[in-house]
Order: sequence, then C-alpha cells, then structure tokens
Amino acid sequence: MQLSPLSAFDYYPVLDARKPPALVIFTGPACGACRRLKAILSQMAPPLNDLAVFEVDAANAAGLVEELEIFHLPALFLYADGDYHASVHPQLTAASIAAAVTAAAAGPPQPLP
Repeated sequence: MQLSPLSAFDYYPVLDARKPPALVIFTGPACGACRRLKAILSQMAPPLNDLAVFEVDAANAAGLVEELEIFHLPALFLYADGDYHASVHPQLTAASIAAAVTAAAAGPPQPLP
C-alpha cells in the first residue's frame, strides 16, 4: 500500500470527500512502532476495495492530535463515506491489520473522539 501524506490543513477536506475507506495513521519520526507499521503496510495488498492509507506526522499536527485525543503513536483511524468509523488497534502484523480494518469497516460510523 502507498501512504499518502495528510496535513492538519487538508485532513478533513480530503477525508470528507472520499467515499471508499481510508485508513489514517498518525506517526512520528522517533517512533519505532510507527516505522514498523509503515514497513508492514508498504508490503501489504489492500485488505478492502479502494482502501487508501494516509499518514499524518503528529509532530506537525498538534491541533489534530489534541482534537482526536491521541495519546500514543501509531494511532490508526478508519474513515468511510466521509465519516469517521473507528479507532483501529491491531497487532503489528499484516493479518491483524487487515482483520482490524475489515471489522471496523463493517461497523456503523462512530462519533469522533
């Protein structure tokens, strides 16, 4: 999967306009788990049709980090049909990530944290 960058300025416009599912990952340059997650994602085939993966550098998006109540990295959020669906908390394996995204996509939209 290709990770596309998102900033605090284009976060909501991009996700609100996107109908197919989107996985958003908040990362940081000093985060070892973030680097591992990105390596796993780069080798995975999309688990859902048209799934896009976006990356937000938490260090450059402090307002979003506070708004979304992110306390640890990496933080993963699933959006679909322009709506927030869920926070995703998989183990860092390809199978676990695919299963968590699929399960979150099957549920109804949730309110933002």
